Amino acid sequence: LPWSKTHEVVRLRPGELSIWGGINGHGKSVLLGQVILWNLLEEPALIASMEMKPAQTMHRLAAQAIGGRPTPEEIMDWLPKIQGTLFIYDQLDSVKADRILGMVHYAASQLKVSHIVIDSLTKCGITRDDYAAQTRFVDKLQWAAKRYNVHIHLVCHMRKGENEDKSPGKFDIRGAAEISDLADNVFVVHRNKGKETAQ
Repeated sequence: LPWSKTHEVVRLRPGELSIWGGINGHGKSVLLGQVILWNLLEEPALIASMEMKPAQTMHRLAAQAIGGRPTPEEIMDWLPKIQGTLFIYDQLDSVKADRILGMVHYAASQLKVSHIVIDSLTKCGITRDDYAAQTRFVDKLQWAAKRYNVHIHLVCHMRKGENEDKSPGKFDIRGAAEISDLADNVFVVHRNKGKETAQ
């Protein structure tokens, strides 16, 4: 992870699956983007964000990499630095689970990436209540991570709570319990909005 205090605690190892959960608007995708940018220094990655247009994804990453609100010129100067190391899966809306697995195969075997981001489980063509299909899909992702020796990051939404003040845990991830059970790592992102307001 990009933060030095985590370097002796957390590793995003090849052949593993990480789940990134969090309440909408709490920054799980932004945080994961920062993690990918950090790892791009040494390892190529692919981001499949079916909730956001590729141009929006790239603009957000550029803002994170450059800082602040980058000018078009700054963005154009930054793009060559990630040429051949960052790939974007250009697909919006829901994509069938088998096509996502095909994308993982292509990204690992042809593009030779080390990290694959799937944002999010909701967009992988599986209905919210089909826990058996969710379990099969996550199981296949875990197998694919091991088969291709890549690290797969799967973004998941949380169940609706009473409010946004209580910090959720892995048991609050929406869907089958096996989503977190099958993962090697589970990261839960919580934005302390009460503290922000107080400050």
